[in-house]
Amino acid sequence: MGVTGEELETVVRRLSEVEAELDKLVADAGWAGKELVLAAEKEAQNTKARLIAEIQSQQERLLAQARAEAEARAREIVEKGERDAEEVRARAEKKLAEAVRLVVSKLLGEA
Repeated sequence: MGVTGEELETVVRRLSEVEAELDKLVADAGWAGKELVLAAEKEAQNTKARLIAEIQSQQERLLAQARAEAEARAREIVEKGERDAEEVRARAEKKLAEAVRLVVSKLLGEA
């Protein structure tokens, strides 16, 4: 039993159809791969943007916290300086009053 020309043509035609289908599958796979790469790049960009926004927000919170702490510390220092200055003024006034009393006492001959 030999192969007829018609059978051979049918086999060649079917092989040609299979080859065309394989080429289409390869092209579709290439397109799908490109789409997957584009989707991954877009997701990476979105993730990067989200992370940058989160980091900036955290930096702003940390800076605000540090600023508030520094301002509170500065207020404490100023208040202590004012208290210390008031104590020095009070002691100076007391010493001045004592010196005036001594001078008046000497002048009046009471000492």
